[in-house]
Amino acid sequence: HLYGALVHGRDAYAFTITDHEAQGHNSSIQVLHYILVQIVQKGKVPSVLKLQLDNTTKQNKGQYVFAYLSMLIEYGIFENIEVSYLPVGHTHEDIDQFFSRVSVYCRHHNALDTEALRECIRLAYKKYGCCPIVTGWDTVANLSDFVPLATTSTAHKAIYPYYHPRLVKAKKS
Repeated sequence: HLYGALVHGRDAYAFTITDHEAQGHNSSIQVLHYILVQIVQKGKVPSVLKLQLDNTTKQNKGQYVFAYLSMLIEYGIFENIEVSYLPVGHTHEDIDQFFSRVSVYCRHHNALDTEALRECIRLAYKKYGCCPIVTGWDTVANLSDFVPLATTSTAHKAIYPYYHPRLVKAKKS
């Protein structure tokens, strides 16, 4: 499985995850966490995180992703987080261009194993004059078991109809 992420003004990322790992919230959270750690290690973190995700309940629109985002606010990493979801059938988004370049490159270059695939991804696309940071994972952390106390079994149903939720820390009264 291939995940892609663009951090505007910074870097492009690609992640390969082996097929035996279930695709879901844990994968999305691990991708986001990895990128945030990279940003923190490189310097200052902005006070507002603007996050654009694919509009899928399987991976991005659920209680565990929002529990993770809420933890980022609670721990003071961000003051607020704005999440926007791409509309169904979206096209001409920059992330679509990323995957298109990888697809075109792979039509003409063999990738016989995951390391070769990661090299194809590195060579297929440049953003800000740099190749994407490509990482391969054989396992994905079970982060959904880490955040159950911050969620309810029906919390995700309130998220489904929205395309642009915003999370902020509640003021104490």
